[in-house]
Amino acid sequence: MKQAEEDLLTTVLGLWAELGGGGCIAASFVIRHLLAVAGVDSEPLTVQAVLRCGRDDATATVGALRPRTDRRTNTWTGHEIVHVSGWGVVVHAALGQSLPGLGVVEPVLAGVPSRLRPGDQFSADVPTGESFGALPRAGWTVSYVVAPPNYDYRRHRGWPTDRTRMEAFVASQAEHVTKVGR
Repeated sequence: MKQAEEDLLTTVLGLWAELGGGGCIAASFVIRHLLAVAGVDSEPLTVQAVLRCGRDDATATVGALRPRTDRRTNTWTGHEIVHVSGWGVVVHAALGQSLPGLGVVEPVLAGVPSRLRPGDQFSADVPTGESFGALPRAGWTVSYVVAPPNYDYRRHRGWPTDRTRMEAFVASQAEHVTKVGR
């Protein structure tokens, strides 16, 4: 990534952290829309992510390869990250979802091809920096499998309200992003 791209992404991720984090759907929506304010194209990417600790081989999995919506619990079994194809990178800002009680952790960035298809696999080391929190142990990696696109969560009864709240946040932060994106 070029320095200007890194600066923009740092700003966008900082704004996401100020919002207080949240699940993958909110992370993907806010990050993609803030990048769009700066003229950067990105897309949601449905994945299964397996977080693994190299020391004791402990794992945590988030997302299903065939996500579905559970109407009883109003939950979606998928997981969504952001693919910025023009930069050849994915942004995973909701990794803390797979570690209950941990909250927001430093986002994972992984270099990837500009085109990803279902079944494609890639992995990355998980940062243990302190800007967004810290993992309890070093040596974590995350492996991804791209799943077919799935946006069933948009049918949840709370989606219209959630979307409106996220759109308002993006609009309130647009000035910060356009200053950096120039």
